Formats: sequence, C-alpha cells, structure tokens
Amino acid sequence: MPEPQHRSSRCWRRRCRAELGGNLRADRCPAGAPRRDSGRERELAEAADGRVIDLLVVGLGVTGAGVALDAATRGLTVVAVDAHDLAFGTSRWSSKLEHRGLRYLANGQLRVARECAVERGILLTRTAPHSVHPLPMVLPLGPMVAPEQGAIGAVGLRLGDALRVGAHTPRGALPAPRRLSPAEALELAPELHRQGLRPRD
Repeated sequence: MPEPQHRSSRCWRRRCRAELGGNLRADRCPAGAPRRDSGRERELAEAADGRVIDLLVVGLGVTGAGVALDAATRGLTVVAVDAHDLAFGTSRWSSKLEHRGLRYLANGQLRVARECAVERGILLTRTAPHSVHPLPMVLPLGPMVAPEQGAIGAVGLRLGDALRVGAHTPRGALPAPRRLSPAEALELAPELHRQGLRPRD
C-alpha cells in the first residue's frame, strides 16, 4: 500500500536517513520515496554539497531563527536546520511577551532572573528598540485579593524593578511600577468593578 501523501515530507526524510545512514542528500533519495516538488530539496542538496559555510544553526525556534537572521544580514553564509519546522516547539506557544524573570525570582533562581532582565534590557535598548516596547498592565486590588496577597504582589514588582536596575536598563526604556488610585485604575480599565477597589494595602 502506498504511503499517505500528507505524510510525504516526514516519510521521505526517514527513508532517506535509513538508506543513506544519516547522510541526508536530496539528490540521492530512494526512487520510491514520495517527494514534494519544492525548493526544500534543492536547499538540502546545496547544504550537503561540500561547500564551507560560516554558521550552522540547529533548531529554528525564536532563538535559532533570530541567530540565523542576524548572521545572514551580516553577510555570513548560514545553514539553518530543524527536526520539524520553524517555531515547531516551544516558540509556537509564545505570547510574544519578554517576561521580567519574576517567576525565576520567586523560585530563588536569582542568576536566571538576572539573565532574563539583562536580555530584556538589550532588546529594549540595542537589538530591537523599534519592535520591543513596554506593555502597561493594571493589577487591581479588589475584594477578592487578600491584603497579604496584595503585599506580596507589591514586593514582587519592587524586586522586578530591582532587576531592571541591576541589569542597567534605563527607566526611560522600562518605567518603574507605580500605585494607582481607584479613579486612575478605572480610567485605564473601565470594565473593572468600582466597588471595593483599594489604592494600597
């Protein structure tokens, strides 16, 4: 029975690897293996023709794709490979938010938290200030939030700002957290329930 065509690319790669002992060459694959008529086969053949390249990028999530793009724009010859496809793994679930490292800080992973803050500062000030910008958020303190929970949240925000300072990210690039009055919170988020909003704990 012929192999299903919708699995052609994956089946073709497996059969190529099996026959060639892992040396994947698009121009030497078994005649019976289903193939897609696309530029991918040509690119695989070019990548395996013995030429010298400047950079091999393995994994095309957000980091690998960014490295490949940056290297290519600098004039380097780049081969980028992935076991599946662009952003197939973790990157496809990305919220597109550059987080503050507070989760690591809460778990006591200070080194990782600082690393996150440093990377965020580089994105904001050097690598991509044209496309990375602060996203304001409102954390309302209402009747469902116990005073101790509000206090913990406030401490977390202060620690997050301490990470910003430690990473040498200017306040102009990433403003510090601040308290809002109930009136200010309602102006920014009119859908909030007015009753029970409190400015501070």
